[in-house]
Amino acid sequence: MKTYVSIVTSFLLFTVALRGEVFPQQNSQKSTHVVISPTSGLPGQEISLPIYLEAATGVEVGSISLDLVFPNQLISFVTVQGSLVSEMVGAKITAEVRTDAEDESKSVLKVTLSTPETGSRQAIPDGLLGFVTVQLAEDVQLDTHIVITNRGSAMTTGSPPMPVDALTLHDGVIYVGEVVFACFFYMH
Repeated sequence: MKTYVSIVTSFLLFTVALRGEVFPQQNSQKSTHVVISPTSGLPGQEISLPIYLEAATGVEVGSISLDLVFPNQLISFVTVQGSLVSEMVGAKITAEVRTDAEDESKSVLKVTLSTPETGSRQAIPDGLLGFVTVQLAEDVQLDTHIVITNRGSAMTTGSPPMPVDALTLHDGVIYVGEVVFACFFYMH
């Protein structure tokens, strides 16, 4: 059942992304956005958090490094996987989890996505980059909103790579027991 829910959620998120509602069109010219899309699930369930990219006009992103900070009593990391979009350019995605040095009740998941640095390096295309799969704790309360804080950086494809200016990182939210369909962060 949880696989079916994840597939349906992913399809709905992909459909919304294709319609242009995941990223704010008014900011696409000035800032590069990395978004952890909101999602929902029930206690004990595995859920996927989609990661999206929208590069500013003229910016070619070659690598992204994110630190996703989350409460380790409420969720635990399961796996990370790339999407068809990232795999088409040979991008590799990796993840490593550790306890937050400043707060032991939180974990930091370091997610890195990069294209090979050989010859003419391809840019990571806009769109769905991959998924982080987590498991909700069995005892998490319904109607809880779990914030996944998104910190990180991105580098260009140039030689040498340079930091991406005007990078906007959007936190993720897991709504426990609620269904999220179309009201993504700041579309209104």
